[in-house]
Amino acid sequence: MRLGGANSYFGTGSDLMNTYDLDTGEHRRSVLSDVGRAARLCDALTSLADVVRMTRSSTVDVLQMNYVRPANLKGLSPRRVLFTHVPRNSLLPRITVVAIGIGWLIGGLIVIIYVVANLIADFLYAVLNPRLRYT
Repeated sequence: MRLGGANSYFGTGSDLMNTYDLDTGEHRRSVLSDVGRAARLCDALTSLADVVRMTRSSTVDVLQMNYVRPANLKGLSPRRVLFTHVPRNSLLPRITVVAIGIGWLIGGLIVIIYVVANLIADFLYAVLNPRLRYT
């Protein structure tokens, strides 16, 4: 599938997709560290969805609490109430969730990198030693 221009090309076989390097601003071939970054990104995005959903629901709950009502009655703008008074109480439970998520993220990445490293080693053994046959 050709996406055209400087976009990525997903070829068949051993072709790797190109990576946009944020440090240099150039398109280049992917390297092993890019695979690690992609794995970390995928792990983080799955956790992020849960944190965002829980943050929204706790914010809605806090907005209905009795201690938010005086801030509204004092004439503070809804924006100020939402961004100064509500986060103090709605984000407290999320700190625990994020801390546990970081632990899972680090532990999961160690397993993923270990598995990927073993797969790469097995592949290189097969390439470098044609006598080996995996069945």
